[in-house]
This record gives sequence, C-alpha cells and structure tokens, in this order.
Amino acid sequence: MAQVEVVIIGGFLGSGKTTLLQNLLMDEKGSGRKVAVLMNELGEKSVDSDIIGDKVPLQELLNGCICCTAKDELEISLLTLFHMHQPDVIYIEASGVAHPIEILDACLSPVIADRISIRSIITTVDADRWLLRSRNSPQLNRLYEEQVKHGDTLIINKTIRLSKKELQQIKADLKSINPGATLHITNFSNISLSGIPYSNRNSICEFE
Repeated sequence: MAQVEVVIIGGFLGSGKTTLLQNLLMDEKGSGRKVAVLMNELGEKSVDSDIIGDKVPLQELLNGCICCTAKDELEISLLTLFHMHQPDVIYIEASGVAHPIEILDACLSPVIADRISIRSIITTVDADRWLLRSRNSPQLNRLYEEQVKHGDTLIINKTIRLSKKELQQIKADLKSINPGATLHITNFSNISLSGIPYSNRNSICEFE
C-alpha cells in the first residue's frame, strides 16, 4: 500500500497552529490529494473544528493530550481516518502542551497499521511570547525548548511588531537550540506547503 503522509503541527496556544493548518489546507485544495485532519483539544468542547469545513474528514481528541492520556485514542483515530477515508495526507494539530517526540512515537506505534511517512514536525513560535519567556516557569520553558528542538520546520509567527534586533535575537535563539531546522518568518502563519521540506526521519510502520 502507498504511504500515508503525516504532518504534525505543534506549538503553544495562540502561536498560530490553527491558522497554519487553514493555510496548508487551502494550499492542498489544488493538489488533488485526499486530506484528513486530527485535532487535539484539552477541553471538553472543540473550539477549532468548525473552521476545517465539512469536506475534510476530521477526528477530534478531547479531554487529553495526544502524547499522554490520549495516546491510545490517537492510534484509533488514525486507523479510523485511514480505513474510512484512505487519505494521502493526515494533518495532526496537537494541543499547546504536547511534546513533539511523544506525538511522533504515538504515530509510529506498531498498533497503527499500513505505512506512515512523517513529512515534517512543524513548530509555531509566538515571537512576542518567546521574548517574554523569562516570565515563565522553568518547566514551561523546558517544554517550549523541546518543541523547538524537535521541529523540522520552525515558524516564527506574529513578527510584524518586532524590531530587526529582536527578530535577529529570536532567530539566534532558535538556531542555537535546533541548528538543523528550516526557519520561516511569518505573520498569520502565512506559508505554503512548498515551504515545508521533507524531514530525514523516514520512519515507516506497518498497519495491521
């Protein structure tokens, strides 16, 4: 069977993940590919699913983070999307507190059948919040850095009010944490699919 491409979108709440997802789905419309979406919210009610529209197959995980309490549900949701809709690509929008490597691990669980190819882990970074991270707890900043460290593509978003010096500082910070990542400077997460390179992960697993 053909591989199902997976794109993981992570980053803190308000950093532009959902806007990025919308932009990429718009870009996909002309590609001819079959697209599906999996969204993870920590609350009891989705706040984002209405923006996806009714033509894109959607699975939602509520009341739990993908990388911990909802890990088993993630596997089931991916199976459901694959068997019911046979997509060419699945976009996963993670909750703001999700750890990217644990999401990747969940995606590649032996429980999930058929072949999955991880195109990219994308991390969105709110530029203003990054500059103010000294106000955060050490635990929160560690998660911030882990999301940056494991992203294949880093999107520095909401940069319109930054000075040149501030932008250069953020770029230097992110490069020091993840020197191999592709960096994009945006407002409103304005980037097309062609700007998302394929990762070197080449991780494949077999669906049962």
